[in-house]
Amino acid sequence: MEFFDEPDQMEREILRHVPIGSTTIDAKKEMGRNGFKCDPVKNRTFSKVRYDKNASGRIKQIIYRSQDFLYCAIRKGFIVARRWQAAFVYKNGLITEIVVSTGLVGL
Repeated sequence: MEFFDEPDQMEREILRHVPIGSTTIDAKKEMGRNGFKCDPVKNRTFSKVRYDKNASGRIKQIIYRSQDFLYCAIRKGFIVARRWQAAFVYKNGLITEIVVSTGLVGL
């Protein structure tokens, strides 16, 4: 798997490896092979934030309320690192949507 700094590009890359309709078991295995640590999350809220030149404040936010999802994350770097996070929303054990974020984090 290639790693990209831009979240939509990274989302497309993850979808090449874990297509919609995959099982959460397969998603966890594939992401683990690529260095991600994954844990199931139940009934939690998260958001997808993207730059949008047409949105108020140039930011578009979609809020996902009370979702069950597989949360996977990896970070690369030392003092300042890049972190990639993926939320695999699922229903009946099958992935229905993938939301990716990435950004720089410090110690």
